[in-house]
Amino acid sequence: TIYIDVIFMENLVLNFIILYATGLISKSKFKIWKIAVGAGIGAFYAILYYFVSLNGVYNTSLNLMLKFILSIVMIYVSFGPRDIKEILKMLIFFYLTSFTFG
Repeated sequence: TIYIDVIFMENLVLNFIILYATGLISKSKFKIWKIAVGAGIGAFYAILYYFVSLNGVYNTSLNLMLKFILSIVMIYVSFGPRDIKEILKMLIFFYLTSFTFG
């Protein structure tokens, strides 16, 4: 049995913690509500991922590409980086934090 609300809340909380830690480590200015919105985007993707994988529509390379794009969107929404260099810096911190928590 899969409970959608549990998956959503679990992903929302973990995404929030990872984004918050990313902001602290990178010493970026951020607002809590923007981090919450970024975490919500990630949690929404987790729900979509379960529906797609349950229906048998699964492509590993497409999934990796979508997760990478999703990471950039979450970083952009949460921190609003000004240029590509800042996006890449935040992305590296985001992945390092994610791997550390994982």
